[in-house]
Amino acid sequence: MASILNGSIRKTDSAARLSGDEYSILPTKCDIDKVKERAGYIRHNLRKITLFHKGNDIYTSASMGFAVIDPDSTLEGVFERADKAMCRNKRDRKNSSKKFHLAE
Repeated sequence: MASILNGSIRKTDSAARLSGDEYSILPTKCDIDKVKERAGYIRHNLRKITLFHKGNDIYTSASMGFAVIDPDSTLEGVFERADKAMCRNKRDRKNSSKKFHLAE
């Protein structure tokens, strides 16, 4: 996962594992359209990974949520909003083609 994320972001961006299967990317000086483009690139790279377990192919996927940082944002608040958007995406991806959610 680390090599996929690090290979999918710019040198000025940061990626980190938060816990378990949750990761965060902090793009710098980037508008939301570029962030969505990067997310699509990451999703594309993840689809290339196939794991094998007990004779079965296991394909990877990702649920994504975004939060925009504004001057009044706290780090905790940004992560909370992004996490809620990701949870909505995880739920909604089963019933639609929506690829990610932007935090409200």
